[in-house]
Amino acid sequence: EGTSRSTSATTPTVSGTVWPKPRRRAWASTAGLGRRARGESGDVRLVSLPGVFRPISDSWLLAGALERELSAPGARTLDLCTGSGVLTISAARCGADATAVDVSRRAVATVRANALLNRVRVRALRGHLFDPVRGERFDVITGNPPYVPSADPEVPRRGASRAWAAGHDGRIVLDEICRRATAHLRPGG
Repeated sequence: EGTSRSTSATTPTVSGTVWPKPRRRAWASTAGLGRRARGESGDVRLVSLPGVFRPISDSWLLAGALERELSAPGARTLDLCTGSGVLTISAARCGADATAVDVSRRAVATVRANALLNRVRVRALRGHLFDPVRGERFDVITGNPPYVPSADPEVPRRGASRAWAAGHDGRIVLDEICRRATAHLRPGG
């Protein structure tokens, strides 16, 4: 895994769209996820806009496990609290119909940029957990939600800490995902 900081002073363009110049430098990574279910190998290339949580070891561990689980192309996947979209991008690279959800506008923009960078198609939606996909069902639901205990009993509404702070016991977001997931899983999912 290699990481680098972008030092470009120009505003990047993607498919004719001019992206706003970030105030701070974006973070970039290329990480190998090992052999893939279809016998391919390759790297997932990611950038994270300022304010979007960068994937750490647990994200890459989940991405590898997801790749092993997605043996048939066309599975519908949902990635909650997507952040940079590493799980969504990994699923799409395996041929999944991949959907990402996050409360952060910057995270949704990051996922879309990472889909372009990896030449995969994903659906990135802004909203709280399952709300943007009300009534839909998926074969696989993934997520790496905030899980760090905090002094505040609620999840922060703004700021960087909403990427990790999860109430007194660190389970406020995870418990909601577990409570609501069954209504969004397909039979056998």
